[in-house]
Amino acid sequence: MKNYPEKKIKSVFYSIEFINGLRRALVYSLGLLYFISLGFEVKTITSLFAFSGLFLLIFEFPTGVFADYFSRKKSIIISFFIMSIGYLGIFIFKDFYLLALSWILTDIGWSFQSGTTTAWAVDALDYGKEKKKLATLFARFYFSEKVGLILGGLIGLIIVSYEYRYIWFFVFITNFFMAIFLSIAINDSNFKPKKSSDNFFKKTIKQMKISYFYTIKNKETFGIALTVIFGVFSLSIFSVLTPLILTELGLTPAKISGLNSIIGILVIISPFLGEKFSHKLGPRITLSIASLLIGIGIIIFGLSNIFILSLSSLILIRIFLDSTDAIHDSTFQHSATSDIRASLSSFISVLWAIFFSIGMFFSGILVEDLGLVSTSLISGIFMIICSIFYLLYLKPGIE
Repeated sequence: MKNYPEKKIKSVFYSIEFINGLRRALVYSLGLLYFISLGFEVKTITSLFAFSGLFLLIFEFPTGVFADYFSRKKSIIISFFIMSIGYLGIFIFKDFYLLALSWILTDIGWSFQSGTTTAWAVDALDYGKEKKKLATLFARFYFSEKVGLILGGLIGLIIVSYEYRYIWFFVFITNFFMAIFLSIAINDSNFKPKKSSDNFFKKTIKQMKISYFYTIKNKETFGIALTVIFGVFSLSIFSVLTPLILTELGLTPAKISGLNSIIGILVIISPFLGEKFSHKLGPRITLSIASLLIGIGIIIFGLSNIFILSLSSLILIRIFLDSTDAIHDSTFQHSATSDIRASLSSFISVLWAIFFSIGMFFSGILVEDLGLVSTSLISGIFMIICSIFYLLYLKPGIE
């Protein structure tokens, strides 16, 4: 199989996350508010997000097995293509059930990519056991996402000011053309598909068992799984709180999109700061301290009704989140082996999907029954618990 130059592999890898950043800037900050603008209640919307996350859960392992046994290239291309169809549906439809079907389709599409893109790049570059190179690779990977987030926020500001629903058409176009681009640019370099006489269902069950027992036996991977459980639950609630709190502070959807872009500019070097601190203090201390500060920041963000203080805490949360994404991923990739890298990533993604759905489901209930302040307190406490797991389970030492 043809080996592609390292520079080309990295360029494709970074371009994928740049497009994902564009999408996330629009979907995560404006999705909830768009459904509210159509007249749906918060509890109904968060229940949809939770239900959609269950489909992500169902498809995670089969898609991970597809990537490990057949082709990571095809899996990534399929991901962008299916997501583009889903976002086109959100643009076209206004009926709740058709919108829900389209939203679910975007999560199914994402399941083909989650874990697979990083597995493709790590194996193509042969960085599996190069801990320092992995930290640097993921720092630049997430930097590309942040650039996409900044540009996406600006695009959202412009589009929402003109016509809200056209943000979904923009996301459709970018994902559709990314699928076409990757069909030409990407290659399964250094990838050796696993061989087995078992049918696809048996392969899926086999990989699930292997990934589960690997996670249980490997202390670092087990610790990362725990941080995913508590961290995702916390941040899923926080993702609902953020636009609601900013709306209470007087911001319109267009201004929220523009604010996200401004914050993105302010924190754009965060992945590199995380890389530096990781090299100096080690992943364990860096991740633990950052998670603790994120938890405290979430609590302050919910308690304050002063715009400057809320904005300051939101910026600090973003700095620490953006600086630790790369460290978390590189630590996980270092703990995995090549033969189950995509499937193990899918196992972690399954945990992500479960607790994202749980967090989304309860966020609507908590906001309506307890209010924004109490819900922020709950979110922050779970993130603080996450910081304890980093400290207990990750290996001490400097890279």
